[in-house]
Amino acid sequence: MHARVLADWAVQSAANRDSLLTAITTGGPQGVLDLALSISPLTLADLIFLRTTRLTVLDPAIAILDPICRGATDGADDIVVCHDSRSP
Repeated sequence: MHARVLADWAVQSAANRDSLLTAITTGGPQGVLDLALSISPLTLADLIFLRTTRLTVLDPAIAILDPICRGATDGADDIVVCHDSRSP
C-alpha cells in the first residue's frame, strides 16, 4: 500500500524521482522506508495489518523454519542455509 503511494509520488516530478533515486542509492532499504514514511505516515490500520501479518504469517513460518535452519551456516555469518531433513 505504501509502495503504491511512493510510486505515485515519484512519477509526479523529476525532483521526486531524483529524491527516490537518492534514497535508493545512498540509504538502501532503510532510506526508501524513511522516504515512504515521510510521504505517507503509517496509520493505525497499517499497524494493525502489520501486526496481524506478523502473527498469522511470519511467526508460524519462523516456527517451522527455525528448527530446520538453526545453526546451519554456509561459512558466511549472514547466510543461513536450510537443509530439508526429509530428503533422502
